[in-house]
Amino acid sequence: MFFKNRNSFLRKFFDPKILQLFENDPKKSDIYGEQKTLTVLSIGFFLQESESFEKFVEFYAFCVDELLAQGATINRLNGLQILAYYNYPKEIKNHVEKACETASKLAIKAKEKKLIMRTAINSGKAIIGCVGSANLVSHVVIGDTVSLTEEMLKLALPAESGIIVSNFVKDSMNSENFKFDLMQTFRFSETNITIYELVLQ
Repeated sequence: MFFKNRNSFLRKFFDPKILQLFENDPKKSDIYGEQKTLTVLSIGFFLQESESFEKFVEFYAFCVDELLAQGATINRLNGLQILAYYNYPKEIKNHVEKACETASKLAIKAKEKKLIMRTAINSGKAIIGCVGSANLVSHVVIGDTVSLTEEMLKLALPAESGIIVSNFVKDSMNSENFKFDLMQTFRFSETNITIYELVLQ
């Protein structure tokens, strides 16, 4: 069970929105799961030997702060990768467009810093909740939507803009502010998935 008087040091290890969720509904800090429609971003960094670690760490911090500022929920910081999503705990009507806007802003900044960063964006249903035991739990987001997003990231390096999206993202867009170029189709979980490069404007 989550307690409200958490040490400020420990609070840094959770996205603030998830902490607020636990405080509002302590049962959601126990083992549970629920299905939600999310737009998921998997962001990968590709460091070259000539690049300074300090430069990367500074940009990584910028990405984390920008994702939080734009309303994304960060699920995992994993070395050279960030996994984040939109539309939970707070529902966002235009979460697909919002994810693409945020990814575009980060990609432009990466180019300014001359850093290699790639982002894969996918949208669909996922299971979100806590797994573990009575002694230790972890807040996770899992399912084919997440697995596909991470699989797409492996195919993102050739994208000049640094951003690729699935056909689920492209087909759900209502905005004319984004342009997509066809990249390729591949098989995932017995389904044909088409990926597109999001062209930076």
